[in-house]
Amino acid sequence: MSDAPSPDPVRRVALLVNPAAGGHRPRRISRLVDRLTARGIEVETVMSAEPGDLARRLPELRADVVAVAGGDGTIDEVVGALIELPAPRPVLAVMPSGTANVLALEYRLPTAADAVAAAIAGGLTRPLHLGTARFADEAARPFFLMVSAGFDAEVVHDVEARSRRRFKKLAFVGAALGRAFAPRNVVTVEATTTAGERVAVRAALAIVTKARHYGGRFVLTKRTSSAVAGLRLVALVEGNPIALARAAFDLATGRLDEAPGVLSQEVAEVRLCAANGEPVAVQIDGEPFGHTPVAIRAETTVLDLIVPAEG
Repeated sequence: MSDAPSPDPVRRVALLVNPAAGGHRPRRISRLVDRLTARGIEVETVMSAEPGDLARRLPELRADVVAVAGGDGTIDEVVGALIELPAPRPVLAVMPSGTANVLALEYRLPTAADAVAAAIAGGLTRPLHLGTARFADEAARPFFLMVSAGFDAEVVHDVEARSRRRFKKLAFVGAALGRAFAPRNVVTVEATTTAGERVAVRAALAIVTKARHYGGRFVLTKRTSSAVAGLRLVALVEGNPIALARAAFDLATGRLDEAPGVLSQEVAEVRLCAANGEPVAVQIDGEPFGHTPVAIRAETTVLDLIVPAEG
């Protein structure tokens, strides 16, 4: 029998919805609201009209739980606003949608409205550990999945520049194939390991990750998780088409961080710069976010994320 304290009862939920996210279904949102109100939980629904809306609205909301209906980019926006709130902060819940909701895979979050409502009412949580990325003199930007610079970030920038398409996954494939044969800037990686050792390497792609998964169900590394503290560096040293094809195969088979030509290392801090002076594209949690240089480290603030009861 567990001695863990019972979760506090959930009375108020702020439901933050991004209708532009892939897989958005209004009926599913309505069903979630119905299932929560049937349990005696008050729900305030906020619809996003443009990027940044949900982050701006969050401080004025009064809720025990902030539930996000959207993809990783929408969750990232809300997380950034959530950690700015004074403690005790609302608990985070997610109704997954979007192109590839990696956070849902990390925590095995349900997608059905009934199951999401049951999880919120149950109040069971797991920790969501974060990292931060800092560009020059700007404020630190939190992330919960990963920051990368190089090949994959260039693809993310390309797809975003062509606007959000209905067939966004196909857009990623097309952009990746085009970028595989194009010249690219090399990333200089300067890292400090958790043991205090310094590591320096040049890479075609450098990923500093909190998460196991990447781009959907692909396993980037088995040696970390968003539910535990710390960061892991996964860097692809070679960037020619053959090396990229080999890396894609290793990623698909879950062996990338053990493959030749790949550096996989637990790190405390990382700095990503352009090796030849030309800025390199950066992406954060699957969204384009500027260019190098960028400094990355673990964030001390930990959020509580609603998860379904086991079994």
